[in-house]
Amino acid sequence: MNGAPVEAAGLSLEGPQGWVYRDVAVAAAPGDLVCVAGAGGTGRTSLLLTLAGRMRPDHGQVKVAGLRQPYRIQKVASLAVLAGVNDLEPLLTVGEHLRERLTGLGWFSGPAGHSRARGALGAVGLDLDWGRLTGTLDSVEMTLFGVALALLETPQVVIVDDVGRGVTGDRLPEVWEPLGGLPITVIAACVDPSPVATSVVTMPVDRG
Repeated sequence: MNGAPVEAAGLSLEGPQGWVYRDVAVAAAPGDLVCVAGAGGTGRTSLLLTLAGRMRPDHGQVKVAGLRQPYRIQKVASLAVLAGVNDLEPLLTVGEHLRERLTGLGWFSGPAGHSRARGALGAVGLDLDWGRLTGTLDSVEMTLFGVALALLETPQVVIVDDVGRGVTGDRLPEVWEPLGGLPITVIAACVDPSPVATSVVTMPVDRG
């Protein structure tokens, strides 16, 4: 897995209630960890979807790995779990989620698929029982498992939402250290930025 540069300037998106986000710039070199920091309701998730090629801004441009078209960006930028977008089914097991994702990517069950899944879990430091229900994962495990599923796509950029939600301060390093150690570009939304972040994009409450 190799990271990719992310370049965005003048990004703005307006909704029925006003600006969702306004005049945002993001720059990431290959392998960087960029934190998009702000309170809930500041447009963090919409910005992440824009950077992942899943949402079009009203103004500004996004370029990921040299690609500008959203459908092309989607091929190199993968989403970890985003609430309301690609939620995990709590009654499915870890193994079922892994097999479902691998099948969708054209990797069927067997040694190669299992090796790919173990590599993705190991990349974020997880050693989960494949028979465990996803609904029993704690907040740290859920975040990292979502990232592991995204890594199965061998992306150049991984987009992670709401890092730290439901996680006590003493456990935050369990999330940030694996994300900061990945050899690809990571863009992660949070309330408080990680001390290992390469750069921070602050999302203001007042967007004018």
